[in-house]
Amino acid sequence: MLTLWLWLDNAFMGDWLHSKDKGLEAIFALLGRGGAFSTYDISKTTGIAYDNIPLLIEGLRELGMDIEEIGGECYQSRDDLRPLDPSEISKRAELNNLKISVQFQVESTNISALSMDLDEGEYGVVAAECQSAGKGRMGRSWTSPLGGVYISLVRDFSTIAAMPTALTIWCALSIVSSLNKFGVKAQLKWPNDILINARKAGGLLAELKGNPRGPCRIVVGIGLNTANQNLIVPKDELSNTGVSPLPVGSIRGLDRNRLVGKIAGEVHKTMYDFALGNLANQAAEWIRYDYFFGKSVEVCTSEGRFEGECRGVDGEGRLILRTDNNQIKFASGESRLRMQRC
Repeated sequence: MLTLWLWLDNAFMGDWLHSKDKGLEAIFALLGRGGAFSTYDISKTTGIAYDNIPLLIEGLRELGMDIEEIGGECYQSRDDLRPLDPSEISKRAELNNLKISVQFQVESTNISALSMDLDEGEYGVVAAECQSAGKGRMGRSWTSPLGGVYISLVRDFSTIAAMPTALTIWCALSIVSSLNKFGVKAQLKWPNDILINARKAGGLLAELKGNPRGPCRIVVGIGLNTANQNLIVPKDELSNTGVSPLPVGSIRGLDRNRLVGKIAGEVHKTMYDFALGNLANQAAEWIRYDYFFGKSVEVCTSEGRFEGECRGVDGEGRLILRTDNNQIKFASGESRLRMQRC
């Protein structure tokens, strides 16, 4: 407890304490480590004015933090939301030349990563406790409440040997493989969705700035729902139109620092191998985690709707659909996959 008080005293001194964002961050850091705190304790520990505490508590609730009020004057988080820690993330990533930026709230970790200063050969990680404008595939918004995992991995490459469209597929495979090593039975929905109990619990978005063959900067943004909430929906309630576009599955009970570090290390290695063109043999590995493999599916494109049996992906990450007459391949940028309607 003494270490926590000293950390808070050093980190939250100064006039900026009284700004709303810094106040939210200070209270989040205190409550996220566990235990109940009175309004007086929060004010004394963080230096925030006593009368501002209830307003900031409400602000944290609006950002998604599940805070319980005890006796009208004490507060505690129902979830274990220990703040993201750069040193813990770095330890788990097992990478040299790793630069980590952890922030409380950003517009989008991908936006921050695109402008991150990196030295030659340096790996970058941008992590945030929440986002105000997270985004997913095809320009969709991504809900980013407190308690999730929102990270972007960034690196500059002089040359790229592989087709850029396959990057998202192989990075998604890397994440799901990592989750399974943690004991989480995660699966894949082509091209970039991560499923728990047949429901979406995460996804990723890869962006490339520069020449697709190099030189360029590659950013892989990842969002995972790790909130300790009862959001998992039984498999038999899965709509026949496909997986919900909302993050209703949950990856629960994991230390976020360990998880972020592991994923950062594995995905950065995948990005490196991708740039060298060494991932074409990953198609067989994809099948291990492909939720739709062998199922009757429907693929929607700008050219129409196609029905058939999902047969995984090829070496370039394209979806393979077996129809009555032949096999059709689809690129991720132009297609949507869902269960076939009855």
